[in-house]
This record gives sequence, structure tokens and C-alpha cells, in this order.
Amino acid sequence: MRRFLAIHPVAYDKSKLGLLAKLQLPPGVTWRYTWCALCDGKTFCEWEAPCREAVEQIFKDSNTPYEGIYEVEHYDVKSGDLD
Repeated sequence: MRRFLAIHPVAYDKSKLGLLAKLQLPPGVTWRYTWCALCDGKTFCEWEAPCREAVEQIFKDSNTPYEGIYEVEHYDVKSGDLD
């Protein structure tokens, strides 16, 4: 499955993230992880999806602001694998 990193111009708190986590996601789309940069007012979310547009549509449907959605690959520092 392809991976995407979404950057949001908002630092979501635990309460807001909990509400967003209850969204009904389409088949084949998984919200995996979120990192919050509270002092910088940013949130970074990792998604697995068949395409960028699938993630973008979730944000549009839920009125969730975003700055960008980037297809990424994961580098494992210990093993040296890029997947």
C-alpha cells in the first residue's frame, strides 16, 4: 500500500484528534500515525491509501485543512531498508 504524509496548518489537541479518528474511512485507507508540533502549530499524519486523492477527499469531506499531501517511503535506520 502506498504511504502519504499530510501536513496540517493546525496543531490538533487530543480531543480533536479523537473526533477525527472516528471518521468513517473508505475501504483501503488507513490513518496510521500523527505527530503534533504544538509550539509550531502543525500536525503531521501518516496515511496508507491507494492514491493521494483518496486522502485529499477525506480532508475535503471533513473540512480538515491541510497544506500538502506527499507520497513517502519509510527508511528503517537499523536495517537500512527503504520501503
